[in-house]
Parts: sequence; C-alpha cells; structure tokens
Amino acid sequence: MTQNNQIEMNTPQSSMLEDNPMLEDDLDIKKILLNVLSNWYWFVLSLIITLAMAFLYNHYSVPIYNIHSSILIEQGKSSSSLPGGEGGAMFQGFGLMGSDYNLYNQMAMLKSKSLISKVINRLDFEVSYYVDESFIPYETYKPSQFIVEWDTNHSQVINMDFHIEILPDGNIMLTVEDEHVIVYDYSTKKVIEMLPELSIAKKIVAGIPVTSEYYNFTILLTSDYNEKDHNKYIIRFNTIKSLTNHYNSLLSINNEPKFSSILVLSLVDATRNKAILFLNKLADVYQLYNLEKKNENANRTINFIISQLKNVSDSLLISANLMQEFQSENSIIDISAQTSQLLGQVNELDRELVLRKTENKYYLYLSDYIKGNQELENVIAPSSVGINVPLLNALISELNTLIIEKSSLTSVKNMEHPKLKRLNAQIEIIKSNMLENTKNLMRLSKIAVADTRQRLIYFENLVKSLPETERNYVNIKRKYTLNNDTYTFLLQKLSEAQITKASNTPDNQVINRAEISGMVKPKKKNNYSIAFVLGLIIPLFFIYIKDFLNNKVISDDDIKKITKFPLLGYIYKTSKEYKGSTLVLDKPNSPGSEPYRAIENKLSFFNVGKENKVIAITSSFAGEGKSFNAVNLASLYALSKKRTVLLDLDLRRSSVAETFNFDPNKGLVYYLLGKNKLEEVTFKTKHPYLSIIPAGPIPPNPAEMLNADSLKNLIEELKKIYDIIIVDTSPVGAVADTLTISSLFDSIVFIVRQNYTNKSGLKSVLAEIAEHDISKLGIIFNDISLKSKQHGYGYGYGYGYGYGYGYGYKADSKSKRKILKLDDENS
Repeated sequence: MTQNNQIEMNTPQSSMLEDNPMLEDDLDIKKILLNVLSNWYWFVLSLIITLAMAFLYNHYSVPIYNIHSSILIEQGKSSSSLPGGEGGAMFQGFGLMGSDYNLYNQMAMLKSKSLISKVINRLDFEVSYYVDESFIPYETYKPSQFIVEWDTNHSQVINMDFHIEILPDGNIMLTVEDEHVIVYDYSTKKVIEMLPELSIAKKIVAGIPVTSEYYNFTILLTSDYNEKDHNKYIIRFNTIKSLTNHYNSLLSINNEPKFSSILVLSLVDATRNKAILFLNKLADVYQLYNLEKKNENANRTINFIISQLKNVSDSLLISANLMQEFQSENSIIDISAQTSQLLGQVNELDRELVLRKTENKYYLYLSDYIKGNQELENVIAPSSVGINVPLLNALISELNTLIIEKSSLTSVKNMEHPKLKRLNAQIEIIKSNMLENTKNLMRLSKIAVADTRQRLIYFENLVKSLPETERNYVNIKRKYTLNNDTYTFLLQKLSEAQITKASNTPDNQVINRAEISGMVKPKKKNNYSIAFVLGLIIPLFFIYIKDFLNNKVISDDDIKKITKFPLLGYIYKTSKEYKGSTLVLDKPNSPGSEPYRAIENKLSFFNVGKENKVIAITSSFAGEGKSFNAVNLASLYALSKKRTVLLDLDLRRSSVAETFNFDPNKGLVYYLLGKNKLEEVTFKTKHPYLSIIPAGPIPPNPAEMLNADSLKNLIEELKKIYDIIIVDTSPVGAVADTLTISSLFDSIVFIVRQNYTNKSGLKSVLAEIAEHDISKLGIIFNDISLKSKQHGYGYGYGYGYGYGYGYGYKADSKSKRKILKLDDENS
C-alpha cells in the first residue's frame, strides 16, 4: 500500500493529465447500467405513460379492417354451345375469349371509376351515418335507431355534418353549424350554390320532413329504437363522384398467386359492413358488365344478319310463287338429267356469287364503321358472317382489346395523359391497317365477283340452248334455289348467334365473397410492444443526452479521465444529519467524519518524514467546498492531538471567521500590514489543539499582500509553533494567488464537487498546476449524493452548504467582513 501510494505521488508532471482524448468518450457499460439503475423511477414513469397512451389509443381509435374477396378470370373460355366452338370464334373479336383475354385489362376495368360509379349507383351510400362519440366520431353503416329518407330530386347540402340527438320523448334535436356550405343537385349532378354559412338548431319530429330550399330529408325511427341506447349521431350527404373517388382510392387488386388468373380484391376501411357490401356488389356488377358486353356484340351480329334476311326473304317468296305457278301452268314434274346438271352448276355459281357479294357488304360495313365512328365500340368479327380472313380477325381482336383497355380509363379527362395518348395512337394505327386491309380485300372480292360472273355467263349461255320451257323453268328454279340457299345460310348464322347469346356466361366467377381478413389497426399487441420499447428508450435517450451535454463532474471516473493526480477520498452529503460546517469538531465519531481519517492517512504519504507540514486547500472555482474541507481537515488533525492552525489566505472571499463566530474584521490582513502581532490575529477554538488565523477585512491589494515577504516569514514562524498548518487558499481557476505562493506549501489538496465542478474548467486548472511543477497534489471528491450510484462506492454521507458563484473583491452579501481602505491602514 505504501509503495503504491509513493509511486503514485511521485508520478512525473507530464503524465499527470490524461493524454488520450478518446478515453473520455469510451463507452462505459458499467457506468451506463449504474446510471440507469439510479434513475429507475424515470423508466417506471415513462413506461406508465407510454403504456397508458397505447391503451388509450387502442381503446379510442377507430378500428380499420381489411376486407377481401377473390374472382377467377376464366381465360380461354369459349362460352359457346355450338359444335366446333364457332360461337366462340364469332366472339373472339370482342377480346374476352381465348388468348385475346388480357388479365391486366380486367384489373384496370375492376378499378376503373366508371365501373365503381355503377356500383355506387346500386348502393345506398349517399347518406353516411356516424356515432357521435365524445372523442372521435366513427362511421356506422346504418344505425338501428333510425334511418334517413331523402328526396333525390331536391337540392341537398353535401359534405356537411347534421348533428342529431334523439331525445327521451322521441323527438329529435337537429344542430348544424358550418361555413362554406355546398348545395348540390343530384339530378343534374352539379353544384348549384355555395353558402357562406349555415346554422340550424331546432327540435324536429321523427317522420316529418325537414325541408328548406337547400335540403329535404326525413328521419324515421325504426322498430329497434330504444331510448336507453346511444342517442347522438351525425349524418352527412355525399355525391356519387366523391364516393367513387373514395372507394377507388381504397380498393386494391392483386394477382394472387402470381401467374394465376385469380384476382384478389382488397379494401381497407373502418366501416366493414359497407366495405363488404361494396366488394360483393362490385363483383356482381363486373359480371353483369362482362355479360352485357358479350350480349351487346352478339346483338350487333344478329342485327346485321337480320338486315340481310329482310332483303332475301322477299325475293325468296316471289321466286317460290313464280316457280309454283310455272309448274302448274306447264305441268312440269321433272327435268332431264342434262338440264338438272346444268342447273346445279349454275346454282353453285350463284351461291358463290352471293357469298362474294356478302363479303363485299361486310367489307363496306367495316370500312364505313371505322371511318364514321371516332369512338369505336366492339367490331363484328368476319367469322360471325361466315368469312374466314385470319389477318383481319387478328386486327379486329387487337382493336377490341385496345378499346376495352381505353374504356377502363374513363376517369382520365386529360387527353394528353401518356397512357391515353399511347392507346389512341395504337388504335389509330390498327384502324389504318384495317382500312388498308379492307381496301385490299374489297379489291380482291371485286375480282372474285367478276370471275364468278364470267363463269356464270358461260353456263347461262348453255341454258339458252335448252328448249324454251325447260329454259324458263331453269331460270325460275335457279332464282328460287339461290334465294332459298341464301336464306337458309343466313338463318343458320342467325340461329348460331342467338344460341351463342343465350348460352353466354360471364368470363369470371366469384371464388370467395367479401369477408374480413383481419384488423389493420389498431394492432393492439404491436402498439403495446412499441409503447414498452419507447418507455425504455425515451428515458435512456434523455439520460444519454443529459450525460452527453453535461459538463459537470459526476463520478470519480470523470476525474480519472482528466488527470492522474491521486484521489485522496470521498466526502458525502450529511445535510440531513448535520447543518453546520464543523462536522468533525462537533461530531468526531459520526459516519460523516470517517472519510477525513482516510484522507489524513493518505496525506501522510506526501513528504514522508517531513515535520510541520504546510497543506494548502484549493479548488477550481468558488463554491466547491474548499473552506468546509479545510475546517474539517484541520479539526481532524487537532483531534489527533497535533498542534494545528487553520490559516485563511482566501483574502477575497473568506468564510472561516463566520464559521467559528470570530470577528471577521480581525485577522491576517492586519498582521501582513504590520498592524498586529501574530498572537493578536490568532484565535483559539473550543479544541485546545486547534487555532484559527482568519483573513480579516478585504484588502484592496490581496495579490501584492500574498507575495510579500511577511507571508513567508509568517509560514516559517507558524512551523515553529504548530505541527500541521492547513491553508485555505483562493480558487486556482479564479485568481493566480495560490500558484504564485505554491512554493510555500508541502502539498496541495484539490477539491472537486460532484455535479458542480466543470470538467473542462477542471482540466484547464489542473493543466496550469502541472505547468508550475506541482507534483504533491491530491484530490478530494466532495459533496457526493447518497443517491449517486455512478461510482460504485455506495456514497451516502456528506453535507450541505451554500457556495457563491462569483469570485472578486467585493464581500459576500451575507458576509460581515468590511472592505479595508487605504486610510484604514493609517488609522
């Protein structure tokens, strides 16, 4: 022990200060844990607050649910009951069958505002109902207490809250107080007026219309009305457009699992019943829309065939009557085999000619339709009228797919929208290709018609060589057969189209109706977990910030990081047990006095073997307990029966005289001025071994007085009289007095006060001391709190006293010391 301390005391000055600045920033886990434990109550309080906030949030926040349904898109479905799938081929041009079906187009269609608007029109969502809670009103689908009936042909104020309270007598208090009120006409779907404000406060009778020029509705109490139930609600009128935008923003559609044709429709909403109704109705309307579009295309095909049948049916009737009359008049039962063969060849050419002409009519229809319709609907495929042109079929199929995709963008009003521009450009390209293709087909068809006519003329000339009766009969039967075959062909196509229409089914089916898949928020367990973590992090963060920003000495580790000067001991707070400053003298056996014995023991290793030691007590600045420790350390030496004197060299802010109730205006100053002898400024205390030399009045020139030879002579004289000389000096950081006379001292005790001494100031002061070649210096860590756990020593004793914050020539406001003037020196 002795060897270690001697080595420590004789450490070279250059190593007394810590040279590694990074050491101060090292993470001390033990210190952090002790700091956390010493502030445990902040963690408890923080946890109580954060968990309470989580509870209130979970309890009062409106639950948000995730509702979902799923639809299977049946790609490649034919929907035709005809052999060979001809009906399916007929509808390929619609773009809803086979490989032409685009799954992503259907996702866009389901989320399109045009389809959502149709859904909203089929639901009674225009009136929103809210339960008027004291904290946050929340929406309900339809309250059990009442319903609202309103006149769709009357103007209504929208987006405004009507507060209603159902009174115990069954009447209703209606209250409105709002500004910038919008009046809306549902029939024209336009805003017709803007009111600067609207104020209503009146009692109304249930079942009686509430009417003004701005609104018209009736509140009806239901059979479930109970006066004990909740009776405060809010109603609000909405437009179809706003509801469409609302549900469009909430709806999400995903392809799950990937690469399948199953679409999952999800809606996140607080009103789960409305969300379920919306998703179910959306699936129904989508199926109906899909079926309507298919039937619409079938009707277009049927109408085209019927228009052709009208032209053929009259000719067939006339030719049938004519053939019947000719047979009757000429008694013709049959014709020769040669004539029959010739008639068959002519009929075959007639059918071919009709087919060519039908193609021409279709090409002409297609050309006129493309040229005359800026906004195309679905185009009839040539296969539906018996024309097999693969390239044209492919172009029509592609065109119809683009038309469907464009129809899903009905909400886009800006014609410069990139996607809309791209679709329009693609449609125009296909229309141009179709027109060019149709033009070529019409030219080829005309050539085919001319060739067929040429062959027909040849056989007609052969017919002319027949006998007149047979020739006439052949011509009549020829017309009949031609009309009959054409009529039969068209009837067959009409029948196919009608069967296909009758057998049409939607190309999708609902796999799962809408259901709640879970609560999106509040997620109660997550909120409590987050609250618990925050309850720990918040105080930890503030403790860290407080430590980071704090420049006060908190623990002995802070001192050790700054300097290698040894720690002599730890002085604890004893303000609860003892209020004075002479603790050791008054209560020598108290726990608070024990640390001074340890300090006395360590001081004995300074200048071992040297007698009549001069020990100076100093600090960085005023208020760190310098005088208190000087008094008690001197008292401890006196209790050890060592002749001890406490010399007060703190000429600017002395407090020793007041501590012992001596006259503060008598003391050292007069001795240094030669006015008094030593015995005249030396005061005895109640302890026979302890004497006090107070500072006396405040001199005008303390620095010069301390540097005078008279002070050196005084110290030498005191060494002859006393064993221990305790010197209470000025703070080193405030004035240079102590450093200038440091050669008079055998050792220096430096006071550092917990939560008071500035670390950067302490470092600067100790650096300055090291520069003055002062090696025999020890540190007392002073005023340690009982609650302080950072040091690991279980501090619990000390004292409380008031220290000043300034250091100068004026007397303390509570001091009785007078300021010595020059004329006093001559008095």
